[in-house]
Amino acid sequence: MATGLTDLDGVHAAAAEGADLVHVADPALIAAIRAAHPDLGVSVAVGSAAAAESGAGLICALPEVDGALAAGVGPARILVELGPGPDFARRLTDLVATGWPVLVSDPVLSGEAAGDAAGALAAIAIAAWLGARVFGTRHVRATRRVLTMVAAIRGDIPPANATRGLA
Repeated sequence: MATGLTDLDGVHAAAAEGADLVHVADPALIAAIRAAHPDLGVSVAVGSAAAAESGAGLICALPEVDGALAAGVGPARILVELGPGPDFARRLTDLVATGWPVLVSDPVLSGEAAGDAAGALAAIAIAAWLGARVFGTRHVRATRRVLTMVAAIRGDIPPANATRGLA
């Protein structure tokens, strides 16, 4: 997921780099995004009641899940987000164990907001290994490559190039 996009140019760039989902700041962009990229998922910040009414998905913290369900948001439309804090690996492992699909964002994991792209990608690799399923990033193409590599190492997919370094 490409995060924090504020204009269509950013959405087009994220889609071109392989984003499956974009998070936009302005709900007024949704119609234009749907017209240009009908298969691209779009998220905006809405509350549980608005998500239930509109049929939209909802990204929330684990303590908010019961309220979202009570408001009528279907379980298949709930994504639980790992918030900032120390010991992300333990917290992520605990969150994945709940069974809810988990979203992690590279700024939460590594301080990427300060420009640490390498740290963000390393943290995303660890989060993928630990079971996170959706990733918020400003580095879509690089994140896709990291996630493909993690999936191949875990044995979830075959490697792209099965070569041996024999002389």
